[in-house]
Parts: sequence; structure tokens; C-alpha cells
Amino acid sequence: MRSAGFLVFVILSLIELRTSSSADDTLEFQKTLPPPVMVWALKGHNVELPCDVSLPTPEDRINMILWFKDTTGIPFYSLDARDSELYKAEQMAVSRWYFKFTKSTGGKLMIANVLESDKGVYRCRIDFSDSPTRNFRVQLSLVDPPESIFVMDSQGVEVHNVAGPYFEGYDLQLSCTVKGGRPKPSVSWWMNGTKIDDFTEQVFQDQSTNRLLIPVVTRDLWQAVVECRASSTPSIPAQIKTIQLDVYLKPLTIKIVQSGSRELSVGRSHQIQCESVGSVPAANITWFLDGDTIKHSFVTVMDGTERTVSNLTLQVDAHDHGKELTCRAENSRMYAPAITHSIRLNVTYPPILSVKPVSIMDLDQIREGDDLQLNCKVDANPPIRYINWYHGSQVISTTSEVRHQDHRRLFLTNLNASSSGEYVCVASNSEGVSRSVPYNLKLLHTPECAPGTYSTMIGALRHETVEVKCAVKSNPESGVKFSWTYNNSRETLPIPGSRVSSDGLTSSVQYTPITESDFGTLACWASNQIGKQRVPCYVHIVQAKTPDTPANCSLNNETSIITCSPGYDGGLKQYFLMEVRNTEDPIDNEVDTPPYAELPQQLNDQDSDGGTPALYRIRNDEALFSLDSLDTDYTYDLYLFAVNAKGKSEPYRIPNVKMRSSQKLPRTNKDPSSAMAQVSPLLIFIGISGSVLAIIALVVVTGIILLCRKKDQTPPPLRRNSQRSAQRNSMRGSQLNNYGDNIFIKTSPMSDAESDDEMNEGKKRGSPCWKHSH
Repeated sequence: MRSAGFLVFVILSLIELRTSSSADDTLEFQKTLPPPVMVWALKGHNVELPCDVSLPTPEDRINMILWFKDTTGIPFYSLDARDSELYKAEQMAVSRWYFKFTKSTGGKLMIANVLESDKGVYRCRIDFSDSPTRNFRVQLSLVDPPESIFVMDSQGVEVHNVAGPYFEGYDLQLSCTVKGGRPKPSVSWWMNGTKIDDFTEQVFQDQSTNRLLIPVVTRDLWQAVVECRASSTPSIPAQIKTIQLDVYLKPLTIKIVQSGSRELSVGRSHQIQCESVGSVPAANITWFLDGDTIKHSFVTVMDGTERTVSNLTLQVDAHDHGKELTCRAENSRMYAPAITHSIRLNVTYPPILSVKPVSIMDLDQIREGDDLQLNCKVDANPPIRYINWYHGSQVISTTSEVRHQDHRRLFLTNLNASSSGEYVCVASNSEGVSRSVPYNLKLLHTPECAPGTYSTMIGALRHETVEVKCAVKSNPESGVKFSWTYNNSRETLPIPGSRVSSDGLTSSVQYTPITESDFGTLACWASNQIGKQRVPCYVHIVQAKTPDTPANCSLNNETSIITCSPGYDGGLKQYFLMEVRNTEDPIDNEVDTPPYAELPQQLNDQDSDGGTPALYRIRNDEALFSLDSLDTDYTYDLYLFAVNAKGKSEPYRIPNVKMRSSQKLPRTNKDPSSAMAQVSPLLIFIGISGSVLAIIALVVVTGIILLCRKKDQTPPPLRRNSQRSAQRNSMRGSQLNNYGDNIFIKTSPMSDAESDDEMNEGKKRGSPCWKHSH
């Protein structure tokens, strides 16, 4: 019964509703209702249609909720709450509609999967128990998404993903345009989730635009991302265009960093870094030294693109001390001032020295007796530790502590001729020792004897004319005049000027001693515009004699060279002679014994004691001889003499000299005897072929005689034309006069006449001379 009653109630209600709705849903009725609430839905999505279900009075209650669409009088959805609470009320079983009620949000009709046919005006009717019926309208419209969204820069060029570059400190302009869309979308700019601009302009009927303007680009915008959002309704997700900003930044900091000591040594390579931070892209780093560009630096970019390091390899010299080294960083991609950092170079270097006179006088007129100060100008870093003065090669002043200017000066008082010459200052610091360029002091002075000529000796023979020379040093060198005097044990006499020959700083006299009393001393005097020579140059004319025996002769076993100290030459030009004599039989019994007997140890000049002549003689202008051509199988005695025109000195004897095998050089297989032996058969053959018996006999006899004579004179085996001997001779000059490379000479006894002719060779140069009268 209850079910039948409920069914009757529903039918009656529908009839009543239909009757009433036909009246309610007339156009006139619709005009009396409040304007609908606009709700937008996206096709295919869900939507909520609100309904005001609030109670007019607390005691009242809702009986029914009915939903109508457009002007239709029949509800498409209803909710019956007459027998229960609203949230427990029975709902119509409709597939896509559902009424949702909560005390906080009120009532909402949920429409799932919105269709194109769902758009229109919806009316929610609420029937109360006590209060009048309430009608609430909702306008459901479908959203049309924008056709396109695009971003353009200030030049009207479309930006796709990256905008820029923009320069730090300048402005930034972007515009975002949305075409189409229903309802008209709002266009806004966002950065890091924050809205930064939401002003939308209506440019054209179907377009909406938002222009973004940032007056000053800051460093915060580097690598920033901005979004242009086109939003039709809050309930519909916005369309987004993402743009990354490309921002160029100025360098912020710059600093020069030196590795190790801040002192830069001359002659070394030094590594210096310049670091700049903040520039995007990487900064251009340039080095300058006192304004001049330094090239060949190496630049690296570190830690992304904000940190730039330039490595400079710098070699400095003394002139760079105190100069300003500057590092400049700039972003060449933008208009911004460069930043710089500078340091002063502390260059350490050895002293740079120069000598200058401390005087206001005319330096060309400094003369004997004057005083002079020389200053050593010093440029050094660090300061010098000491300073020394040299005159020539001699130290004349030493200062261990150089504290003030006077320590750098050299005081020269009462100058004389010996004060002339080169002056050098020497100083040192931790970087090294330096010498100044020599300062040449040219002092005006009276003439003085040239070095080594204050007192000389000339040996002469009676009736021999010798040239006596005198050399002086003088400043000035022009206008030098000479005079000569003669002095013996009895008197001093002037030499006539007609006998004097002078040329510049030298003078000479031809002198011939006749008697014993003519041997004495000649004095040479010179004068110039400053004055006369104070002490003359003396030349002692002595009677010539044979030279002294060479002294301190020694043999170097490594080089096979003998050296001696020359003695007095007897007043005549001397040369030196070495005689080689055999003293022992061969060590090896198989080696032929030389055909010379042992010689006495004391010899006269011409072997007049009847002994065997010397095996070889070697002559040299110096007391130096080489033994590298002696045979190693024999032992020799060596005799060394000094010889001049008067004769030969007593010998210096070196006994028992034996050559080492390592010193022996290859010798030729051909000697004069073997060569002659080969010539004789050839001559015989030629004679026979001539068919002349007399000529053949003569040739044979002659060949036999020559062969026998050659055998009688053959010396012990020796090495000729030794390569090593030739090399040594080339280093010290020829040891012989016109003997070629073969420095060993076969000797034979000389007759007395031959000996006298050799010793008196100098007497043949006699010429008329000046002779004083007693």
C-alpha cells in the first residue's frame, strides 16, 4: 500500500510540476529571475554548477531541489529531501549528473565529460517547507582555447626559446600575444612562480597582448626563465610560453696574483695571474706595462663562465723596476667600462755601474799635481753590499759598507803619469757582481819611459854598429822632443842632434863601440809642452859574450816536450839548440844496436874531444823542444845549449831519456838508403838498354859508391814527418829556419873555420857610426 501511495504521489507531482512549469518557464518569468552566474567548461572535462541552498530561516528546511535547462519546464534532475536530511536525500539515477552537498561549499551539480550540447542556461529550483521557492540560474559556456601564443622582442622579431642578449644596466622589452580563445584570455608574465605583469591590451578583435618592460636589467636575470601565460578562466589550466633570458654581465672584480716572491729577478721567467670574476661571457683580459700592451698571455675560463684567469709569463730587465703592471678586464660584447688592477714591479737586478768624474774643471786639461774625484754611479736593487775600485788590474780602494754617497767616490790626489789609465768600480748585491765600463783618465804629464824601458842592456862587439832605441809615453803625444847623452866611467857627453833620429814617441841613435872605453851608458831625455822628463831612459852598452846556460829544463812525460828557462843572452840575439846522443844499447836484443859508442858527458862546442858527433840537432828560437820522433828502443842523453853570435853556452844535460811506446808514431818504411838502393838497379837497367858499355860501367860504379856512402851515414831508426810533431810545431811556430817539417838534422863535426864563421855572423853588419872624442 505504501508503494502504491508513493507512486500516486509522484504522478500527481509531475502533473502539478508540468502545469506549473509551463507557466514558470515562460520568457516573462525568466526575465524576473536574477541574472545567471557564468560558468565556463572545457569540452570533455568536468564542471560544477553552483546552486544556492542556504536556508532562509534556521527553522526552515529543503524539501526538493529541481534542475532545469534553458526554457524547458520539465526538470532533468531532481533531489527529494522531504523525508530525510538533504545530504541523505534520494537522487535521480542519471549517468553524467550528480548533486553534491556539503555545509562548507553548499550544493553543486556535477556534470561529467562536458559535451557541446551541455552549454546553456541552467536553473536550480529549491522548494522549502515554510519559505517561498528560490530559483538560481547558471550560464554554462564552453571554452575555446587560444589558437596561438607567441613572444616578440622590441625589434618585432619573434622569440622562440631564448631572448636576448640583454645588457646589464639596460632595459628589457618583450611582448606576448595570444590569438583567439573564448572567453578572451588574460595574458600575464611570470618569473620564478611570481606574477610580474598582468596588464592585457586588446590590440585586435581576436588578439590579446601583454608588453613586459624591465627598466634595468640586473645580475639576477642571468639565466632566468620568464613565462607568458594565457588564461581563459581560473578553473581552466593556462597555456604557457617559456623563454630563457640571455643576459650579458659586466666583470665585477679583478685582481693580479703573483706566485711565490713578489720580487722579480732579471733573467728569469715569472708567472703572474690576473683573475676576473663576474663577466658573462668570459672577460677579455689585457696586460699593460707602463701603458704598453704585453702580448702572448694565456687565458683560461674556470667555474663556468663567470671566472676568467689570464696567465702571463713575464721576463723583466732592470729598466722595468718601478713600472706599473696593469691587468684590464672587459666584456667586449657589451657597452660597459673596463675594470683594471695595477701593481708596481719590484725588479731585482745586479748593480749597473758607471764611473764619472766629480769635477767642474776641463777634463782635457788635468795634469800632474792636480786632484780628482771619481764617482761610481750605482743603480742596483737590492742595494749594493760593497764597492771596490781598480786602477788597471790592481785594487786601489775597498769599501765593505756603502752607506752614503762618499763611499762611492774615489779621491785621487797629486796626480802623476802613473795615475793615467783605466779606472773601474766593482760592486755586488744578492743578484750578482758587476763591473763598470772603464773610465780612461788621460793625464797631461811630462814624458816617461815606456814600460820595460827604464833601463835596458844591449850587447855589442867592437866595431859593430848597433841601433839604440828609446820609447816614451807622453800626454800630449804631439810635440815630443828628444836629446841623448853618453856616460862612461870618466865623463858625460851630449850626442849631437844630427845623430838622433826621432819619430813620434820613439828615438834612436846608431852607435859603434871602437875601444873598451866606448862601452858605457846612453841616456835618453824627452820633453813636451808640460815639461822635461824627470828621469831619463838608460841604455847600457856592454861588450857581448856567449849566452848563459839554459836553466830549469824539464821533460813532460805526457807530451814529450822539454821546456827551459832562458838565461842572459850575452847582449846578442840568441837561439837554442838541443843535441841528442845515444847512451845505451837497445833493451830488446833483437833490435839492431846503433852504430855509435857511448859519448863522454862533458862536450865542447864542436866535439873537439874526439867523441862521436851528436845523433841529431834541433834548433828553436824558444827554449822548447819536442821528442815525439825518437825511437822507443833506445835510451838517450839530451844536451841543451843557448847560442848567439859569440858562441855556444855550456850544455844543460838530461841523461837517460827513454821514450814510452805509447808515444811512438808510425814511421815510413822508406829511408834515403833504401831509396838509393832502388834507384841503382833502375840506372843499370837504363844503361844496359842503351847498349853503351862505358856508360853502364860508370853508372854501376857511381851507384855502388852512393849506396856505400849512404849506409855509412844512416842514423838509428827514427820517424820522419811525424803528424803529431807537425801539429805541435804548428802551434808554437816553426822550430827551424828553412828545414821544413823534418826537425831532426844529421850532424857532422864542424871545422874551426866553419865555427868561427857562424859565431862572427853579426860582425859582417858594420857601418859608419858616431864616435866621440876623448
